[in-house]
Amino acid sequence: MGNFNLILSILTIAVVMGVVLGGFAYLTLLERKISAWMQDRKGPNRVGPLGLLQPIADGVKFLLKEEVLPKHVDKLFYILGPAIATATALLALAVVPFGQTTTAPKLVNHWSELTKAEKEKALPIALAIVRTERSGTNWLDLSEDDREPAIAKAQNDLPARGRTIVLELMEAGTFDQLRKAPQFPEAAKDFPGLPPSVEKASPREDFWPQTVDERAYVLASDTVYASAPDEPTFVTAQAAYNDTYQFAIAPNLDIGIVFVFAVGSLNVYSIILGGWASNNKYSIFGGLRASAQVISYEIPMGMSILGVVLLAGSLNLEQIINYQVDHTWLVFYQPLAVILFITAVFAECNRLPFDLPECEQELVAGYHTEYSGMKFALFMIGEYTHMITTSFLVVILFFGGWQILPFVGDVGGSGVGGTILKLIVLCGKMFLFICFYMLVRWTLPRFRFDQLMGLAWKVLLPLALVNLVAVLVVKQLHWPPVVECIVLLLVSLGLLVGAGYLTQLMPKPPPPEPARFRLAPNDWGHSHADCQEGRPVGRRAEDGAGRDALPAGHLLGAGNDVPAYAQAVGHTAVPGRAPAEG
Repeated sequence: MGNFNLILSILTIAVVMGVVLGGFAYLTLLERKISAWMQDRKGPNRVGPLGLLQPIADGVKFLLKEEVLPKHVDKLFYILGPAIATATALLALAVVPFGQTTTAPKLVNHWSELTKAEKEKALPIALAIVRTERSGTNWLDLSEDDREPAIAKAQNDLPARGRTIVLELMEAGTFDQLRKAPQFPEAAKDFPGLPPSVEKASPREDFWPQTVDERAYVLASDTVYASAPDEPTFVTAQAAYNDTYQFAIAPNLDIGIVFVFAVGSLNVYSIILGGWASNNKYSIFGGLRASAQVISYEIPMGMSILGVVLLAGSLNLEQIINYQVDHTWLVFYQPLAVILFITAVFAECNRLPFDLPECEQELVAGYHTEYSGMKFALFMIGEYTHMITTSFLVVILFFGGWQILPFVGDVGGSGVGGTILKLIVLCGKMFLFICFYMLVRWTLPRFRFDQLMGLAWKVLLPLALVNLVAVLVVKQLHWPPVVECIVLLLVSLGLLVGAGYLTQLMPKPPPPEPARFRLAPNDWGHSHADCQEGRPVGRRAEDGAGRDALPAGHLLGAGNDVPAYAQAVGHTAVPGRAPAEG
């Protein structure tokens, strides 16, 4: 890990927060403009030129609007719901690289590759590192001028003959058991023991030190090993990495994808808490739908990116980008995974056609029915921030990240111009996918809830499983990357075509029988016998001219206006079946 720079981290967080929150405001304007364009309207165009000040007016309205706190809500969880929605969405952005990043150097254990003379040379360095670390100072934080005196002192405390005896004792048995041996040098009484995990590790094995002693020996062996072939040491590479700005709040996190999924999935708690604490039947139904929806779609979404992880060999988002730069975009390896991931992301973000938790035709507004003012705005901030995060993920995982075009490698270099170009490319790709989000909203109709669950468990999950097995088989065969790309591309396309063909072969459920109504006796004074005999039924004489008379029991056609029509002619419409044909 690199050195932590508090000021630089605070500035990065402030810039990212400002851009995301400001972008949220204008993404609402963009969505309204796109919807107006698709519906042949003008959209917001009154506040400011071309309506550009509309988001500011909306923000002021949210701030000044009266904060209503209904009496029937559970106040603690009612307020906690929107806070969790915004906090989790913003926290997930911490590990997402929004520009070019540098891969952090890896600490490699070279101890078993050193000769006896090189090991004797590494012992004073290990002793100096241990003394520094035990004093509470990180060895990597020391400058070259500070490290040299510490190594010189260790060399004086451990002369050449002493280093030879230490090596002989290491080879003879367990180091800790031989500390009190008479032949052990008095100057080396505080010398660290060589952990077996270091001594027995295979050459050039990536090493994760567990103790100060392990870290000391591995750093010392790396220093001596790198000095011979004139390679940069880990300390030098780490210093160069620390001096390079990384376009991420928390760069080089090896479990980056897992972190984003774990934090992003917590957003469902805000919906559940908001719906439950509102004590409103529409809100609680929206919360229940959200919980079932997220649980269903988290599984295929996670499984769809396992192929990417296997191909890139890492969960680190920055290393996944570097893999695509060295090979090509993973969309060519995993086109099926792209479709599965994007579909699951739509459900994860509660966007149309999967916005069942806030379905206005059924649930008024769903889980946020009882919310207004800034509390409602926090839910919207969480939703749009989640859109931004998932858009970054799609671009990073499948479309090369900051790489301009596939098959062209690193274009632009590492200079200032190239860095700015890569920042623009990555953010531009993210913006295009957000526009795709919004176009889909006004293109596809909303799914029914049973269709939503069926799509997750009967379609996405089986396809994700088969796709994962295909990637495992291909990786096990150790084919060249080009062959892997061609084979996985053909497999993904074959699975898509096969799934579509099987869908056509599956038996279709019969269409539901249309609702039909019969006229029933009502309060106009007609007897049940009159209705059964089909006598004309209309207004009573004293009520005026009367409406058009229809026989009781007359079968009306299907349609939502049937009850209203029956009432208009003075009857009550009750459900009934059509007479059998023939």
